[in-house]
Amino acid sequence: MQIIKSDVGIPHIAWAEKYGGVVTYRGFLNKPRVFITDPKVLQHVIVSSVYDYPRPPGFVRDLKPLLGSGLRSEERRVGKECR
Repeated sequence: MQIIKSDVGIPHIAWAEKYGGVVTYRGFLNKPRVFITDPKVLQHVIVSSVYDYPRPPGFVRDLKPLLGSGLRSEERRVGKECR
């Protein structure tokens, strides 16, 4: 409920300060979420081992209007073909 009642990002910032660079919590419909602020962990997940961490359904679809098409916004098969 803290996320719903607060301004966007405020609970996440407080959690990162209190618990560190990787925080897990339950989101909408009690689905598990991971919030990462640690630069080394972000590099591992987003760059070094991107194919080991599948994106949730709808993730790419929701971010394409914001980020456009590219290696980071494409799914596994298409992303590998682009390289």
